[in-house]
Amino acid sequence: MPDFAYNGFVVHYTDTGFSDSRPGQAIVFIHGSCSSSRIFSHQLSRFQPGYRCIALDLFGHGKSSSPLPSSVGEQFYSLPSLAKSIISLLSYLSLDRATFVGWSLGNAISLTIARSYPAVVDNLVLIAASPTFFLHSEDDDFPGMRPSHVKPFLDHIRNDYDSFYKDFVSRQYPEDQSGVYNQ
Repeated sequence: MPDFAYNGFVVHYTDTGFSDSRPGQAIVFIHGSCSSSRIFSHQLSRFQPGYRCIALDLFGHGKSSSPLPSSVGEQFYSLPSLAKSIISLLSYLSLDRATFVGWSLGNAISLTIARSYPAVVDNLVLIAASPTFFLHSEDDDFPGMRPSHVKPFLDHIRNDYDSFYKDFVSRQYPEDQSGVYNQ
């Protein structure tokens, strides 16, 4: 599997199913938090006979670079920055347009791409999308995180990421006792 250098950091990706006769029919798979491109292995095998399939590991995930936020700045892991790294990868792969398949965090990145770079988006496929993650008020009854829970949640991620990650992954994949998704 190849790697792409973006601003001095490695973006690990898979590029399968390419055919010179179908260069415009591409699907880009974007995983969620605490996951990697491996989550889409079944989809890649299903779609690669008819489409060019790109699956990448976001920064901080899988085999891509994981610089500490303190060394690269808070914006490095922002939605616009992650979207820009994916757009750069597509340019590197000579792809003008694609269908974007996002799961969880991948949805937010896919939507950011659609908003910031609409010319590259053929379609959006959003899996387990949440229209809002953080609520604006304590009395909002929409599914999401209340404002009083946001700071402790984010502090847990910032201050004890290993504990957060292990807890998050074990809740996402309770059937995975082997730890395959914890890589």
